[in-house]
Amino acid sequence: MASWNNVNRKALRAALQDAYLSYTRLEIFAHDELDASLERIAPSSQDMETVAFKLIEWARAERRLDDLYEAFRRANPRHPFQIGETAKSPVPKASPSVSPTPKPAPPPAVTNPLDQIQIGETAKNPVPKNSPSVSPTPKTAPTPAETTAP
Repeated sequence: MASWNNVNRKALRAALQDAYLSYTRLEIFAHDELDASLERIAPSSQDMETVAFKLIEWARAERRLDDLYEAFRRANPRHPFQIGETAKSPVPKASPSVSPTPKPAPPPAVTNPLDQIQIGETAKNPVPKNSPSVSPTPKTAPTPAETTAP
């Protein structure tokens, strides 16, 4: 048994108006599904919002709101309107799940080729033997001639 608070009744009224755009279509629904005369409940001279309201109030007075809701669901299985068993507000029928668009992968980091050059013994790509290279000269102790000042 659904919770028929004002919010749910209003949502049912909107669903009836959405599904039955003409008085005649709603009249056929009431006759076929509820065995009720819509003309006795709400005259055709009234606007559809009022007719839907009066149909809901009739079902409420007759203690047939659940019957009205179940008949609506049977007659309109694809309509998104749905009320849970103990819902306090209308619960829209689950629509086909749409996966959120995955975030694109971040672009690869741009690296400076010079950052990849290694100098010294730990170099991954040693300089080929054929290419000229500058190797540091080992430091030696100064000769006596170099240390004497003129």
